Amino acid sequence: MKSVVPVLYDSGAPVSGAVVRLNIGPSQYVSGTSGADGTANLVVDSRLQDTQFEISAAGFQPYGLHVNLGLVGNLQLRVGLGADPSRPQDLILPPLVRTSKPLPNLGDAGNFWVDRINGTDQFCALRMSLDGKDLTPLIKESQGLTFNCWRIFCQGSIAQNGVLDLFPQRIGDAYYSTLANLCRLLNGQGIVPLLTVFADNQDVQLGPPHWSRLAETVAPFTVLLSGGNEWTKNGFNPQALPIPPVHLWSRGSDVGDAAPPKANGGTFSEFHPRRDFPKALDDAVASATFLHGGGYGKLVVDEPPRMGTDGSDPVYANAQTCWRFARHYATEWAGAVFHSRAGQRGVLMDDLTRTCAAEWSRGFLNAP
Repeated sequence: MKSVVPVLYDSGAPVSGAVVRLNIGPSQYVSGTSGADGTANLVVDSRLQDTQFEISAAGFQPYGLHVNLGLVGNLQLRVGLGADPSRPQDLILPPLVRTSKPLPNLGDAGNFWVDRINGTDQFCALRMSLDGKDLTPLIKESQGLTFNCWRIFCQGSIAQNGVLDLFPQRIGDAYYSTLANLCRLLNGQGIVPLLTVFADNQDVQLGPPHWSRLAETVAPFTVLLSGGNEWTKNGFNPQALPIPPVHLWSRGSDVGDAAPPKANGGTFSEFHPRRDFPKALDDAVASATFLHGGGYGKLVVDEPPRMGTDGSDPVYANAQTCWRFARHYATEWAGAVFHSRAGQRGVLMDDLTRTCAAEWSRGFLNAP
């Protein structure tokens, strides 16, 4: 007998809970399940050579290919993982392919899209991608909480925001190619990037040429393209931005409780509401009804009161309060973004914030 050990990795992380099997005869298989380290142990007859190897894993396409186990003793089937020079007998196999998840339907429905945008902050996602960090845990968290959109800052100055330093002009072409890969990755996972182009621009100091190149880069993907964050204090002119080759775009947001820039060709507008409770709850309805029909297009609340741990007020750590806000936003707005410290910093949510996010999504989606 010999031991055959599948080792399953995806994007640098082990894949656990996958069912693996080898064909050992007509309609006969030996099977196992990968553990936390991505490995399983299959024991087969030492004479088994040419055979079929199969993997079934949640979130991945069915995997099957012909392998030759050779005459050597124990070996690994390394899926999505490079060679180990100390183990020349191992087989290096193609990676798993993720199952593409459906994107929300952003077809026109008057003041709304066919599907509402239920987003979450992920300010640092582009910075993390440029740094080679694995976004898989954050993607899985968002999918588990039924978020279909990430609000991402495309630039930033840590001197202004305390979290994110990202100057595109210091990176060059790799900035744009990495952004394209990020959009491709997220679209494949059913997530629409809300790309906030100009943030902290009083320090970064980029202008319309950057906007145009970035828009061309992301045009092949499903994105919500935003001119930028709070234009009156972030150093850019929303009305100076040329119409991009992207259907879903806005000229950005203004500071809290101020009307957003007029759309002027844009298809949606972003609003930052009040954060003082209970007026912020009133605002969830009143601002939408005030702005509808005012030349703003569809309306997205992209920075509501910060919720969960270290929220805008202790009341926003109450999950029922988060549910109430989301119900109003889902009724009056085309989309809304769950705002949290975790999302600002690019880390997984703590238990309290996750509970608030779950109730937010239950309210937003009118789940029982």
